Amino acid sequence: MSKAAMDINRQVEALLAQHPDTEAGNARFTASERQLLAQYSGAGGKAKAGARGQGLLYEYYTPPWLCEKMWQLARHHGGVPERVLEPSAGTGNFLKGAGAAAVTAFEVNPVSARICRIRFPEAEVHTAPFEAAFLEPPRFTSRRRGTWLKGAPFDLVIGNPPYGQHTGRYAALFKAPALKSFEVFFLYWGLELVREGGLLVYVIPSSFLRSDERYARQKRLLGERAELLDAYRLPAVFDSTSIGTDVVVLRKTQFQ
Repeated sequence: MSKAAMDINRQVEALLAQHPDTEAGNARFTASERQLLAQYSGAGGKAKAGARGQGLLYEYYTPPWLCEKMWQLARHHGGVPERVLEPSAGTGNFLKGAGAAAVTAFEVNPVSARICRIRFPEAEVHTAPFEAAFLEPPRFTSRRRGTWLKGAPFDLVIGNPPYGQHTGRYAALFKAPALKSFEVFFLYWGLELVREGGLLVYVIPSSFLRSDERYARQKRLLGERAELLDAYRLPAVFDSTSIGTDVVVLRKTQFQ
């Protein structure tokens, strides 16, 4: 993360401290202040560098131009959605393209989640990991059948999920099927929340499409419930990482 990005993150966190994290407090930020909040970049792979929020090591926020391109793909393949899910929303860059759709979002970093709520007060933003969608509220300590999300099943699931080994306090609750990486977990369980014929549009590591052996079992699982409609290899998009990325478009073929 650059010094300039760290400076912006500190300015954002100082600005957030000026108003309480309530509906009334979040409504007090001016348009120019909201523009500054939108520049918050989270941990960016360096959890101790200029980001107080509890973000992931794999926290890279998607640039607006890429969000716009992915929305174009979603509308090309699936039309205009009415119900949208963003499972790892960051500060909400993907929500800008939702138009009049009803949006549900999850974000684990409390700083980023608050910024997302400030920028998009009409959205239902949960300060929680995506796994919570399949856990029993309000304690979220045990699995449940189906989901408690009111908007499910969704017409579209769109976003840039975290990458790397699926670990943390909730991983042990998702033993079947065994999905060891975040990217595959978000693919599989994202499809769980899509209606039949609906779309999932993600940024994922290039290794998923490139490697047959590493993801063979996971690809078979995904192939049982979705078809790959489109895929694009991206240029270098994210600072502080050399991980190659692709955009994929999947269509749900059967509802579980």
